[in-house]
Amino acid sequence: MSIYDIKKLDIKNKNSKIEITNLINEVYVRKYKNKIFLNTYTRNQKTVYLGAYLKNELVALNIFIAHELIFNNKNIIAYQSCWSATSKNHRKKGLFSLIINSAKKLLDGAFIFGFPNHNSGPIFLNKLGFRKIDLAKVNIPVKFFPNFFLGYYLQTIIGNNKFSVKNCFIPIESELIDLKKNEYNDKIKTFSSYNNIIWGKIKKKQTKIGTLSFFCIGGIQVNKPKLLAPLFKEIVKSENIDFIQVIASENSSLWSLFRIKTPAPKTEPLIIYDLKTNTTNSRFNFINGIKDVF
Repeated sequence: MSIYDIKKLDIKNKNSKIEITNLINEVYVRKYKNKIFLNTYTRNQKTVYLGAYLKNELVALNIFIAHELIFNNKNIIAYQSCWSATSKNHRKKGLFSLIINSAKKLLDGAFIFGFPNHNSGPIFLNKLGFRKIDLAKVNIPVKFFPNFFLGYYLQTIIGNNKFSVKNCFIPIESELIDLKKNEYNDKIKTFSSYNNIIWGKIKKKQTKIGTLSFFCIGGIQVNKPKLLAPLFKEIVKSENIDFIQVIASENSSLWSLFRIKTPAPKTEPLIIYDLKTNTTNSRFNFINGIKDVF
């Protein structure tokens, strides 16, 4: 029997917010204030902050962001595991696994997912029963001859016959945009037309030939697939960028909109643990913007 107690923390309680912030700052050696909560508290208000206590001291934490998704025309909740933290004096005592296993029993949702780093990934996959879905990417060069390259990389779509969302878990992009704007404000750019939406932010990368600018797409909402290409052109017209980048789960139906994709081996994979829903044969339309770190 564990000497630690697992408890939910209510961030509407001032003391709980202070406990969470102090532990995160200790572990990450940062001085976060509201960022933790701006980054995790979705508008559905179902995000779970799960902690391990020794007596009255919070010594470990994991946050489970509650995401509202659409699956075969039904709204469901899935939880993203993130912001794992264990106090220095309580490491190597199995607290990370204790919290995750407790979450499997406590969380009322379809599944748990995450994008683990090289430290937590093996624990999720080898000890905690999660499965892995690799990510894929496309970098569309748009600095020169953008219309040519957009035509080369994007599928020519006639009607809706090129895009199916059957058995796909689809994020509600407006919820994600709200969440990311809480953190990044006007750095989040949104382009929309005919209820198609593409949103994201600009990132810069140092290379041997200098600094390159990427418009990193955070999410795509598809209503009329054949009218999606003009939004890509609008991005190019609006932003001074070298590339448009999409990184998404390898089995996403969104890849049917593109002619080319390549593996993204240097990007953290998507991991899944089923709770109330069997997702074995499902697809996940998750683009990088759903990650807690975008």
